[in-house]
Amino acid sequence: MLRHIDSCDLEVTKETVDDLLSRHQIFAGDRDEKQHRAKHLADDMAHGKWIPYLANITFVKYLGLSYRVNGQHILKALKQEIVPDDFILRVSALTYVAENIEDVKRLWICIDDRMGARRPPDITKCSQIGTPLEGKNVGLVHRCISAIYSILMEGSKSLWDDIKKRRFAFEKYEYEILFIEDFMEPFERNSKYMRMPIIATVMKTFQVDEKLAREFWMPVFSGVGFEPNSPKKQLYDWLNFGETKSTKSNQIAKEIYTRCIRAWNAWRTGKSTNLRWEKDGDLPTIIGK
Repeated sequence: MLRHIDSCDLEVTKETVDDLLSRHQIFAGDRDEKQHRAKHLADDMAHGKWIPYLANITFVKYLGLSYRVNGQHILKALKQEIVPDDFILRVSALTYVAENIEDVKRLWICIDDRMGARRPPDITKCSQIGTPLEGKNVGLVHRCISAIYSILMEGSKSLWDDIKKRRFAFEKYEYEILFIEDFMEPFERNSKYMRMPIIATVMKTFQVDEKLAREFWMPVFSGVGFEPNSPKKQLYDWLNFGETKSTKSNQIAKEIYTRCIRAWNAWRTGKSTNLRWEKDGDLPTIIGK
């Protein structure tokens, strides 16, 4: 449980900002710094547009250490040359005590600064802290989360908050997500392969057999190692050069997912396929071992 233990007004100058930064740890789940955000705030400070105490900096004490969970862009802005040396940054400071890492993550997710709300990928990065997925490719992990909830669970809506939703996905699909992150990272630059229904299909095939999944998808993604007219070659051609017949986003997702499963099923049974898809048809059942 989080406990609020202090609120105060804080004045920071160019001379004291480094001391403030050194006294508090950086939370590993914080989002990456964005130069344009710091520049925007620095412009406000330099031209008299900064509103005192409108923003806040939040600290949380956990396991004997104090962590700063927001305010990185405000403090970075203060250090920029455009800001006058005599400028005094006046903000509100909030301090909490956390009992566990989940409290720290929940606090971070609930904080929005005036530059904008936490984006879903930011929440995914935060949620990875303290799990086997910590430090893994945030973009791929986030796509896995999206695939799980939009395809594998057939669009079911969760009433949980974001961090619980991700925690459930990490626990239930931990090995699948780790496989995706490791296997697909070399192909991340090809946005065609990063679509959620493709990631969902890769996860489904991994659940069937990891070795077979690697054998099937490596030629599809790399473009080498398949026989002419094989299901792998047909899927590779369609993913890279074909066009979807659907126009609505949910139908496009189902079409891609269906064609991928049909290619897998045909390869597993040694048959040919035309990657058939019907708008009103049911999703195909994946062939197991």
